[in-house]
Amino acid sequence: MGDWRESSAFERGCRCGATSVGSSGPMSALAKSFEAIGGANAVGGWIPDGPGQAIDLSRTAFRVGGGTRVADLLYALPYVKATPVLGSLGSTTTDLRAEVARAADGIPGIVSYDLESAAVSDTSRKLSPAQTFPLERLGGRARVLTIDQIVTPGGTAQSYASYNVQVAAVAVLAALDKALAQEANTGGSAGLKGLSQLGIENGATRVAASSKDIERDASLALTSISCTDGAAGAGPDCLIAGRRVLRKLMASTSGRSGTSGWGRDVRSGRRVYHYLGLPVYRADIDETHTTRMGRLWAANLGPTGLNLLHVHGTRSSFGLELQETPVTTATGAREITVHGAWGLMLWEPEALYEVNAIDVSDLP
Repeated sequence: MGDWRESSAFERGCRCGATSVGSSGPMSALAKSFEAIGGANAVGGWIPDGPGQAIDLSRTAFRVGGGTRVADLLYALPYVKATPVLGSLGSTTTDLRAEVARAADGIPGIVSYDLESAAVSDTSRKLSPAQTFPLERLGGRARVLTIDQIVTPGGTAQSYASYNVQVAAVAVLAALDKALAQEANTGGSAGLKGLSQLGIENGATRVAASSKDIERDASLALTSISCTDGAAGAGPDCLIAGRRVLRKLMASTSGRSGTSGWGRDVRSGRRVYHYLGLPVYRADIDETHTTRMGRLWAANLGPTGLNLLHVHGTRSSFGLELQETPVTTATGAREITVHGAWGLMLWEPEALYEVNAIDVSDLP
């Protein structure tokens, strides 16, 4: 994958404020810290890639740490850069949203015709009401002294600006990761619609309760994916699960077969578990000790499937953008903001299927 320096908007954000960002400022630190962010799991600090590489440890090194999590799903989803609709315009707020309208009453039936009848089937359809997919704004900011920002060595724990920008970026990604798996937006502007909410809106035919047999659950989900992708019958690209459901899949007979196991995933660039040849992407799904119930999704990630919309940055920056804004008071300080806006979008209902109420009470 590329790196953060591919985004001209990202560079422009770093250059706000003329020459205050030098070669040791947050731009150079971020370029290294997130050099392989798209595929090498280097969030929160630079790790050399390949043999013969070396790093300078003569200064205090820095890693974000703190138990931060960014799961497989965030790496695997297709990123689509979009210009969203501004909705609910008011004096104090606006919504960012995308809308999709589909043909009403489903796909029409076609009957054959001949020279005698010459009656071609009427396939005219009206549009159903548009489905709304809200985008969520997330951001973190750090206030730094301008002189320290210029003179301290980037990429180390001595650089207050660079390490706080890394903390902000990972914090935003962790919040986005959780929102994708757990958030339910029923019409407000506070956040995006997570996987569970998309399943609810898809209707009863796209959600099923567990059969108490994880292999049957997986088979049902996988065989229920049939979106068009511009042609007929595009099937599943993946399964999405939390760590406890993943353990159940791994322990099943199919999960121990020759076509299942850990391997490098082409889409995400990460080493993930494959169930019958399909990658299982972990997400931050609520499988707490109180609910003890897991969820499993099958999804198509093609052009008419499940996509992640973003309005800033690039795929290799996860849609994040950095902007440096002078603080309005005469304090010699600057404020660095790392932010973006995202929305989980399902182009066709047939691209997602959920099995819920999977019993994981026997797993720690």
